[in-house]
Amino acid sequence: MSRTLKALVPLALFIGIAVFLFKGLGMNPREIPSPLIGKPLPQFELPRLLQPEQTLSNSDLLGKVSLVNVWATWCVSCRAQHGELMKLGFVVPKITVTRYMPRRPTEPARVKRWMAFLRNHKDAIAAMDFFTVPTVSLRVLYVLFVIEHGRRRIVHVNVTSNPTSAWVIQQLREAFPYDTAPRHLIFDRDTIFSPAVVRFVRAMGTKPARTAYRCPWQKYCVSYCTS
Repeated sequence: MSRTLKALVPLALFIGIAVFLFKGLGMNPREIPSPLIGKPLPQFELPRLLQPEQTLSNSDLLGKVSLVNVWATWCVSCRAQHGELMKLGFVVPKITVTRYMPRRPTEPARVKRWMAFLRNHKDAIAAMDFFTVPTVSLRVLYVLFVIEHGRRRIVHVNVTSNPTSAWVIQQLREAFPYDTAPRHLIFDRDTIFSPAVVRFVRAMGTKPARTAYRCPWQKYCVSYCTS
């Protein structure tokens, strides 16, 4: 590379950074881009926060403007949202958030039973779950992975932008061909794991082992509590 080109490289980098910074000056810092804007709310049916014996679904939100705040039990930043919701005029007692974000299991006997199940059957257990990957084009990809619990070996992984129950069932067919299905399959209560998925798991000769609602410690034990 000639001296002239070497001298132009810092200048080109400076111009590129300046262009990005200048473009950022005209952007609205309150605007958060999302691939979900303008799309319909996904179908759901979940237990109510303070009345778990009752359910809340899409039909309960029809015909009115609603603010739906989706958060996970392991989300620490969700605690900070309490003050923001208060500013918007929503009355959300602090206990509403902290009560359903336990730092540790509250029933030691239940934990021991779950850990004993994982240890005693670790070579006959598989687990599956999703995680999401945002792309540079602001799309969201959904990654399904299936692991053997005893050896921590990934037996199957696949990616889709539109996860459905039929797609999950096909992934299970590919993960466990020719009578290789495990005795137990652990997965959570996400709506993507629909009754059709549960029926297919049983048809494979596998017992579904679904984690409880609002129990992040169970997933933690699946990953770490069998050594």
